[in-house]
Amino acid sequence: TDESGAGVAAQHWRLNGGLWQAYTAPFVITNERVNLLEYQATDQAGNQAAPQFIVFSLDLQNPASQVAVLQGTSGNNQWFVTPVTLTLQAQDAESGLSGVTYQLDQTHWQTYTRHVALSDEGVHTVNYRARDASGRLEATHTLTVSIDLTPPQIQMNLPAIITDTNLTFTGLYSVTDAVSQVLTTTLLLNGQPYLGTRSFLLGENTLAITAVNGAGLAAQRTQVMLWPGEKIYLPIIQRKSQ
Repeated sequence: TDESGAGVAAQHWRLNGGLWQAYTAPFVITNERVNLLEYQATDQAGNQAAPQFIVFSLDLQNPASQVAVLQGTSGNNQWFVTPVTLTLQAQDAESGLSGVTYQLDQTHWQTYTRHVALSDEGVHTVNYRARDASGRLEATHTLTVSIDLTPPQIQMNLPAIITDTNLTFTGLYSVTDAVSQVLTTTLLLNGQPYLGTRSFLLGENTLAITAVNGAGLAAQRTQVMLWPGEKIYLPIIQRKSQ
């Protein structure tokens, strides 16, 4: 503006000590640094205002966060078989890092101050993101952490004495796993794979059941059964003396 009535003749500006340029329209500044913008005006009578300035900073890059450490004992199929410690870190090259927040299993967002300990069994979802000093917030990262600490459960309801020559083991045992689920179940009868047909031995018969879950944790139970169940009477042979 010009209060003398002569009117503004021209406006000029320069950025970071560069050349003075005539101001004709809004312009874009993209320097990601601390910027010094100087500006001045001249009226129609040739009077020139003292230069003025403004200092400002630009940050056009989002911060970046990542998982620095995921500590725990790995099992099979991307499961952990021990509690897990999660450590996050982040960087920002321009305005500096303001902080990192995380969200565990869709609960409220929390400020990250130290490692996150996960000890409950199941599949956990961890969301995390960083914010820089300029207020820029990066896109949310998502990490899945699966934990199974318990082997399968084996229940056996086998008879101690075998009385049925057509005995099969179907329905006489159960194998369950509530977390990573049962992956394989193996039956050994007297040390040999049980194929669904009877192969009992006279006297003691040992059935061993081994179960492995999706995390690789294994459980085994054995039971001894006697066959046949009835007492065996052998004839007594008496030798006549000569």
